Amino acid sequence: MKLPYDHLIDTSEKRAHACMLLCLIITMIFFLPYVLLGFLLITRDSYNSLFAMLSYPLLSSSYLSRIILDAISLTSYSISSLGKLLWENIGTMEILEGLVLMASYAIWIRKKKTTILVALQLIEIIVCSLLVSISLKSGSLSQAIGFLRIIGMIFVIVNTISIVICFIDFLQEAKAYKESLAYQVEEIKEHMED
Repeated sequence: MKLPYDHLIDTSEKRAHACMLLCLIITMIFFLPYVLLGFLLITRDSYNSLFAMLSYPLLSSSYLSRIILDAISLTSYSISSLGKLLWENIGTMEILEGLVLMASYAIWIRKKKTTILVALQLIEIIVCSLLVSISLKSGSLSQAIGFLRIIGMIFVIVNTISIVICFIDFLQEAKAYKESLAYQVEEIKEHMED
């Protein structure tokens, strides 16, 4: 019995394209809060506007902002305390994104875009972590706000580039999926006689 949507995923090529399209959508959704958070950080210019931002639900939904908020409360900094901080702040969205990337690893492994995306995200995490540690040691609040604005610029730039890369890949995958839909699979049943 064929279902009405079977023609969308009746071959391995169609399933691979559909899976990749879903993974790219989830990946773009994952990057979007960081762009918004970056714009929020860039617009902060005073103590009051910075602490007014603490009530935004966006802060609890993004990994790096949870790290920044928890890093502020640390009394001493060491590699083990920062590692523990990175581990404890992994949330549902990060687990979902990790599972999506593992599921699509076989598809993405041959693509240079994956290497670029992973490198961009690693650079973002390392640079932002360094800037947070520097800003926590700054002498004045205006210097700390300046570092947070730089972090916001990094968020906007890196994650916008990541979204553009994913969107371009999404368009290429959609075109390939559309071409694979041109082929129809027919089920042939053989009757065996004894």
